[in-house]
Amino acid sequence: MSAALSRFIRIPELLTALVDFLGPQELARLMLTCRYVKSICEPVLYRHLDLTFHPGRTNLLLTPKAKGALMKNISSVHSLTFGRKELPYLFNALFVFYPPARTLSRGYSPLLQALSVQMTSLTRLEVCLRGRILDGNPDPFPLPSTPNDPRGRLRRLFRIIDASPSLQELDVEGLPIVSGMDFLEWQRTIGKLSELRSLCVSILIWSSKVSKRWLREWSNLLAVCPPSIREFEVYRVYFRFPGHEDDFDHYQRSWDDDDDDAGVMMTVAKKILPGRFDDLTRLDIHRDPDDESTTTTDLWQILEGCPNVDSLQLSGFRSGMGGFDLASVIMTGCPSLKRLMYDATSSPVDSNVPFRLMSIMQNDDQIEELVLDALSLNEFFLPIARMGLQKHAESLRVIRLSTCSDNQPSRNITLFLAECGGLEEFDVLPTEDYIESCIDLTDAVAIRPWACTKIRRLLLGVAIPVLPDWGSKGVEGA
Repeated sequence: MSAALSRFIRIPELLTALVDFLGPQELARLMLTCRYVKSICEPVLYRHLDLTFHPGRTNLLLTPKAKGALMKNISSVHSLTFGRKELPYLFNALFVFYPPARTLSRGYSPLLQALSVQMTSLTRLEVCLRGRILDGNPDPFPLPSTPNDPRGRLRRLFRIIDASPSLQELDVEGLPIVSGMDFLEWQRTIGKLSELRSLCVSILIWSSKVSKRWLREWSNLLAVCPPSIREFEVYRVYFRFPGHEDDFDHYQRSWDDDDDDAGVMMTVAKKILPGRFDDLTRLDIHRDPDDESTTTTDLWQILEGCPNVDSLQLSGFRSGMGGFDLASVIMTGCPSLKRLMYDATSSPVDSNVPFRLMSIMQNDDQIEELVLDALSLNEFFLPIARMGLQKHAESLRVIRLSTCSDNQPSRNITLFLAECGGLEEFDVLPTEDYIESCIDLTDAVAIRPWACTKIRRLLLGVAIPVLPDWGSKGVEGA
């Protein structure tokens, strides 16, 4: 065999090893050389697919030729992202559309393909069902169905998820729920994903009747997740029924709004078997402060089924016995805890729960990151806070205090700087709309020496007082 022929035969092997390192433009140029090279490069071009409309970008859902290529290479897609407007077009391309005969390869049957579409390589699916703002650019996607058709969007989404058996990460924003049956169908859909690792959902409820029972229905969602689940988040509910139209309008407008001041909600699962979720390492539990039926007992039933959680976020819980009962539940349920995020906005008196937890933990130097929202320490709880910080002084590397109010005295800030020898990052952020100066840093910054000699980031935000609105009268002497 000649050297030239040997090199020619090794071209497929070379291409297969090379395509992973090429960008879309290089792959597109290679595809123009010959049909054989195109058959190798084209599936790679579809691995990471973002179908969301962006001005100036070629869209894969508008022309018959593009739809045919998408349908032919759908089994090669690893990551898929699309929005509310693209959902019906994608659904039609996968399950309804029949491309022209001249665009089909030999042996390709559109009918059989539509009936047996399986995105076997798809591991990550990101869907945004909210309305979006295009900054004045024309939207090429007129809705083919009624704009207010939440059930239609829901059924199409379920069909796409059902065709993705290897899905590991699922992120759905603005999931429309109209009736209790939608809850059950969503649970059945999630229950089929045996390899699911991460589930992140924000819910849009369209009925006051459903809003009253959503917590009970969603309490089964974590229980139906596969044992392989590692991250589970269900975000706040936005209501669309009489009396809450403003919330819905704000929801539709706020494309980039990450404001959770209205509270983030997550279901309280009450039917978890102990040890069921051994792989779950991160758990965010956001309780509605107005929900009196959810107690620390329900929290224990969740943590009992997730023994290996090392990152825990809690908000909306109220504790008794000086924070001891909630701290005991967390200590027993999360023996491997390293990262704790605690929001005491609904009950500032419970700001001591994280410090109570650190003081009663069996192992010293275990907590590595502490994120506290609405910190408010009084004279009674300062010794408890000092005891907890001293117990984890060497392991505690990151501390973030946000929305501090109540005129936080400098001794509270000084406490962290003076006790945490291993501290590397320390952030103190006041609430943005606080009317009075809320943090006194006089002694905190001047203290010498600091215990934290390894600190790399120090962010101390001081609120600028907001003057009240005096109307047209003005301020005398101004």
